[in-house]
Amino acid sequence: MKGKGSSPTSGNMINCDEIRKMYNRFFENKLSPIEKRKFYFHMKNCEACREDIKDEYNFYAAFNDKDKNYDFNINDDLKKKFMILEDDVVIGDNRLYLRYTAISIIITMLLFLTLVLAIRFVFK
Repeated sequence: MKGKGSSPTSGNMINCDEIRKMYNRFFENKLSPIEKRKFYFHMKNCEACREDIKDEYNFYAAFNDKDKNYDFNINDDLKKKFMILEDDVVIGDNRLYLRYTAISIIITMLLFLTLVLAIRFVFK
């Protein structure tokens, strides 16, 4: 690994060693939603880890996919995994945003209804 820095991930700092420990779970699509976010934002901001993971994935693929024909491009396979990760993180963020928006609308409607009922009661 080239760097041992850290990168910001939504207010948290995670270092390259922690990300490196997640490589196999990333390759096997076994990261938790929280790990996916941390992994995604770190990899997006850390060039050293982006370079390191290419070598690690070559090693992983060679030993874990023994039956595969290696005419395929490892980099394309790794890019697909990153695209899936990005989709998971972005869709997760969108779902969370929609939930907060829906809750805000409901609370606003309840406050408005309470205000209307209070005004009707006072001026009755």
